[in-house]
Amino acid sequence: MYETINLYIKSYRDYAQHNIRPLKPDEHLEPIAPPTEVFAMAVPRNTAQITTEFIVETSLTFGVPSYILTDQGIHFGNELIAGVLSVFSCAHTFATAHHS
Repeated sequence: MYETINLYIKSYRDYAQHNIRPLKPDEHLEPIAPPTEVFAMAVPRNTAQITTEFIVETSLTFGVPSYILTDQGIHFGNELIAGVLSVFSCAHTFATAHHS
């Protein structure tokens, strides 16, 4: 087992010697401007029906949004939500998961 570990370490050193690692750019990243209007509200349960009712009531009260950004909850990814958003001609984007 000792020999196997040494061979593994040696092969990694050989690989790392010829592997070009990506470098970060020297310039600073440009910040993204936040949206002008953000609307969020807590609802009693995470179901497709309640989520759809919330989207319809919010759209009738404040106007139809051009797009909706949601998390990856199953109550956002179903045919009912997709149908309502297609009737409203509203784009739907799922946010990517972030783990820190």
